[in-house]
Parts: sequence; C-alpha cells; structure tokens
Amino acid sequence: MLALKERSEKDIAQQEVEMKELYRIIDHDNRLKEFMMFKACERTEFKEEEESKKKKCKTEDTTAVIFNDVTLLDSTSIIQTIFVDES
Repeated sequence: MLALKERSEKDIAQQEVEMKELYRIIDHDNRLKEFMMFKACERTEFKEEEESKKKKCKTEDTTAVIFNDVTLLDSTSIIQTIFVDES
C-alpha cells in the first residue's frame, strides 16, 4: 500500500512538471503569434507607405515631363514668333 502511495505521488509530481512545461510552451507560442501579427501589420503599413511614395514620385515625374513639354512648346512658339516677326 505504501509503495502505491509513493508511486501515485511521483506520478502526480511528474504530471505537474509536464503541465508546467506545456503551459510554458503554449505561452511562448501565444507571444510569438502576437509578435508575428504585429510585424505583419507593421510591414503592411510600410508597404502601403512605400506604394504611396512611389505613386507620388510618378505623379511628380509626370508633372515634370508635362512642365518640360510646355516649356519646350513655349520656347518653340517664341522662336517662331521672332522669326515670323523678322520676316
């Protein structure tokens, strides 16, 4: 009877150790999941920010091209005006 009681106590102690280990693993997995979700959200925001910067740069480039074309047209019309006036 004493041997069964000791064996039962050892089994209970072993079970408690195993439960603590499992709780530790679950806690670690939960923290890792939270961290990964935070990083994914952060990357999404960073990606959206980069896309808006690229879009803004494309718009500025297009504006610069249009401005250059207008400047070129103005220069051409000025030159034509000068030559037409001289003729």
